[in-house]
Amino acid sequence: CPSRQFKLYTAITEQYGQITPESSIKNITAYVKTGDLHVGIYDLTDNVMYVANARGTNEQGPLEAYKRQFVKVDLNIEFAR
Repeated sequence: CPSRQFKLYTAITEQYGQITPESSIKNITAYVKTGDLHVGIYDLTDNVMYVANARGTNEQGPLEAYKRQFVKVDLNIEFAR
């Protein structure tokens, strides 16, 4: 969708050099409204993943993933299993 691409471009260029996973969740995915089903944000420096999924059939809360609570996963722990 061209309008979303432009919003994404704008959000990224305005924060260029200062983007963190937390700022991406708050100021990019929420602003662009991207990630209806699933949102994954990866911090490859610290090996951390933030993930949110859309509301399930028997769950409450917002429908879209970008509006829901993100879960922080330490990939160092997961890869060591």
